[in-house]
Amino acid sequence: MAQAEYQRHAFVVRLWREAGLPWRGWVQHAASQEQRYVQSVEELVAFLNDHTVGPLERRATHGNEQGGDHA
Repeated sequence: MAQAEYQRHAFVVRLWREAGLPWRGWVQHAASQEQRYVQSVEELVAFLNDHTVGPLERRATHGNEQGGDHA
């Protein structure tokens, strides 16, 4: 039986909002200690994507949308 490849990444994310201003944040990749201030969700996702293989994909329920049959 082949063992599935499993990767794990850890990030520290801090978000804050000052009166009437948009959300801002800071993110750090735990393994490399690289960090960045972000001013949008797009910047946050770009940082996460830079430290993962390929684009991040939603995996929530996409596998169960095609029907109720489970083998």
